Parts: sequence; C-alpha cells; structure tokens
Amino acid sequence: MNCDYAREMMTLFVHGELNFDQEESVERHVSQCPGCACELALERAVLDLAEANRLEPAAGQLAAARRQLVARLVIEKGSWRNQMREWFDFHPSLLFALKPAAAVLILIAGFLAGSAVRPSPSDWGPVQQRVRFVEPSKSGQVALVIDETRQKKIYGGVEDARIRSLLLTAAKDPDDAGLRAEVVDVLKGRTEAADIRGVLLSALEKDNNPEVRMKALDALRPYTKYADVRRAVSKALLNDSSPEVRTLAIDMIVSIDQPDVAGTLQKLLESEPNQYLRQRSQSALVAMKASIDTF
Repeated sequence: MNCDYAREMMTLFVHGELNFDQEESVERHVSQCPGCACELALERAVLDLAEANRLEPAAGQLAAARRQLVARLVIEKGSWRNQMREWFDFHPSLLFALKPAAAVLILIAGFLAGSAVRPSPSDWGPVQQRVRFVEPSKSGQVALVIDETRQKKIYGGVEDARIRSLLLTAAKDPDDAGLRAEVVDVLKGRTEAADIRGVLLSALEKDNNPEVRMKALDALRPYTKYADVRRAVSKALLNDSSPEVRTLAIDMIVSIDQPDVAGTLQKLLESEPNQYLRQRSQSALVAMKASIDTF
C-alpha cells in the first residue's frame, strides 16, 4: 500500500468502514510511515472534535430529510431518459460506439411510449392530481411530486363478470349516495340473481339514505315470492324511519298472499303514527277478515 491510497482510506478507517484485511493494510502502512501516521492522528482528532460537538436533529427532521431524499430520487430517476442515461454510464465503452444509434432509439422509444400511454378521448376522463411534495429551486422553478388518478370509461352488460363486480361494489360505496341510487336503478329487474338480490336487501336494511332504500324496495317489488324479500319488506314497514319507504312497503305487503302478513299489519297498528298507513293497514286486515288487534 502506498501513501496516496492509504490517505484515501483513512476517513473510512477511522469510521470503521473498512473490512478486516483493509484495516490490517492501513495499520501496517501507518506503522512504517511517519507522514501517514500524522495524517491518521489528524483524522482522529477531527472525528473526536465532531463527536464532542454533535448536534441532535430536531424531532421529525430526519424523517423529513428522508422524505425529501425519496422525492428527489423520484424526480431525478423517474424518467425513462435518465434510466437509459444510467445504462450507458454503466457501459462506457458503448457510449461513443453507439451514440448515433442510441439517439435514434431514444427518439423511437419516446414516440412509442407516448403512443402507448396516450388515452383515447372517448375512454379516458380528466386526470385528477394531488401534490405530494414541493421542492423550490434558486432559478425560481419548482419540482413537484404528484399522485395522478385517471378516470376511464368501460362498457359491458351486467352479465359481464367485471362490470357486475364493479356495480356490486359501487352499490356499497359509503361516500356517494347518488352513485348508490344510480346502481340500484341499473340492477332493477335483475333481482332474480342471488348476489344482486343480496345487495338490494342490504341497501334496504342498512343504507342511511332514504332515496336509496326506496329504490331498493321498488327493485325488490316483483320478488316477494322469496322469503328473504318478504322478511325485509316487513322489517322496513315496521322499522324504517321514512314514511315514504313504509308507504311503499305496505303496498307490497298487502299484495302478498302469505299467512304472516296479517301479523305484520297488526304489529304496525300498535305503533304507527302515520294516519294513512294505519287506515291502509286496517283496510287490508278487514279484506283478509283478520282482527285489527294482536293476540
């Protein structure tokens, strides 16, 4: 080991960053070279001084620095041009030999990439963007790291597995009652399918929007032959907070020719404050030749 190499390694040596063999080489050289021994003593003195005056970073400063580093790496390394530049840097012998061809390839790749990702105006909506990080520069420009969300329009029938899955998921979207109501309208008339009927029953029983519950109840109207539908309609009649939902429910109940209907109407009379619903229930019980009292 010569002096130049030893002095290049000294900073790593005093910080304990060398492997065992390298440390042995530096120590052996320093023991035989007074000049490098002085250099090593100086390196250690600087390290000791730095350790004696160490400043602890403020709370959150290290995390902020890491976020900035990650954001900077995204900015610097995100483009395909930088990735190709790094590849040529890693293969320097090809840089000059392939420079003209590389330029042509870069242009072709840029054109193809732009064509591949360019959305069709009929299929894609506007891009929704959210700024995640801002880095100003001395030139007055800023670098932004953003999240992008594109809206895409897809087509298909309810029988299509993908369309069906998306619709059933949208029917439970907790943040958009208007969307849930639109989905229920689309599913109306297809309640024969157990998965669709299950979503509509869940909307009738659990949705906090009365319009959605009303639409779900109306979609279930032709399917009162199913016991689960009859139970849900009876529950809505007795418990739903919306008079409009309860009114539609009683119209459906009185059309059901089942023995338990009279019992549901009798329960309704016990607590129903709406006069129309009480009269409608009494009329239905009289037509059934059933008592208006519960037993």
